[in-house]
Amino acid sequence: MLTCATWSMISAQSEPKHRDGTSSASQNPDQATIDMKRVCKNIDITDTELIKRAIQKCLQNKSKNQMRRPDIARVFNEYKTVDVIAERISWEIRTDNIVLPPISWEVRRDKSNGKLRNVGVEDIWQQFYDNLVFIALEELSGRIGEYQCACLPGRGSKWGKDIIAGWMAKGNIRVVHQYDIHHNYASTTRENVMAFLEKHVNNPLLLHVIDLLLQTSEGGLIIGSVLSVLLNALYLSQIYHYIMEDLYRIRKHKDGTEERIRLVEHTIFFVDDFAIYCTSTKNAEMADKRIRKYAASLGLILHDYVRKTAVSEDTYQDIMGFRIYQDHVTMRHRDYVKVKRALRQVDDHITIKNARKLVSLNGFIKNSDSYRFRKKYHSKRILKKARRYISRYERSKIQRETAGRNDQQAGRSDHSADRGQ
Repeated sequence: MLTCATWSMISAQSEPKHRDGTSSASQNPDQATIDMKRVCKNIDITDTELIKRAIQKCLQNKSKNQMRRPDIARVFNEYKTVDVIAERISWEIRTDNIVLPPISWEVRRDKSNGKLRNVGVEDIWQQFYDNLVFIALEELSGRIGEYQCACLPGRGSKWGKDIIAGWMAKGNIRVVHQYDIHHNYASTTRENVMAFLEKHVNNPLLLHVIDLLLQTSEGGLIIGSVLSVLLNALYLSQIYHYIMEDLYRIRKHKDGTEERIRLVEHTIFFVDDFAIYCTSTKNAEMADKRIRKYAASLGLILHDYVRKTAVSEDTYQDIMGFRIYQDHVTMRHRDYVKVKRALRQVDDHITIKNARKLVSLNGFIKNSDSYRFRKKYHSKRILKKARRYISRYERSKIQRETAGRNDQQAGRSDHSADRGQ
């Protein structure tokens, strides 16, 4: 077993000393530069305060129904409080006695596109570790590209849609290529992820814990894990930086001078999809070949089919959940149908289920240029009706729960009085 002390000894032994007592890193400027560039060296994942923060982060995202899960009940029945759980996790890391319950796998249908996905359902104990590593890698998350819509607060589909609309409004974009990574999570293997992290993270104990977590998967990253979202975004950041920093061609002038021409003007990533925005078809085709070759070197294969858009007033990009034109944004056809059906259902016969569904779909109306749609289907009035209905339902639910608790307390008081007689 590898304890903290063992990891310290390994680190010390792996750095050879010279006769003058200095390490090889201090006499090798290149090695010293590499060590300085690596991050997370000052993160102590055995710190109970850091672990408590991770546990609270994990639990605050759980609904009331999720908090009733058997694994959560088991953990709190055994350890009682967050403080005790944090002490236990700290001890497991320090002594290398990390025991993770096996993951259960479920095949679920993706509601957005109908694809079947093999989703891993992690035990709450592994979720605590996932959130701990997520926080510990916060310093490395700065490597995620500026226009990577993933895992960072505020970078959702609305944010990405606004960014793309701004680029298109400038008028210099002529060609857009949209790519999809084939089996993204499955292709992002443990070996490749660990090799990437070892180049950028200088914390042996943290790397050891990440390796143990990745070993629980049947292959690649686990769909449904908060840690997988971060690790995947970090791994794909290599493609992002390659596109924005290393994709160019050389233009030679008659006077003998050379000029670098960027092949890609902009790029944006959304989980396993990404798009490149180019000023000419020639640049886009050259970029396509190089991106495919570089992705393959990382073990990632891009689908052969590429959605190519020659930008004009009549063409659009189907991306970020919207149809984005040069001068306006509309809903996708399938979302248009969903919203229209939800409005009709609430207006005809409102229930708590269809009221909540309509409110959840409001983002498609609010974040697109849908003035005529709102006017035709009276969306403002019907949404107001749905919100009012949900509000009344929640108030009555609270009142019922309060009345039930009061009745239970009154029953216990009556029972105590009867026993006294």
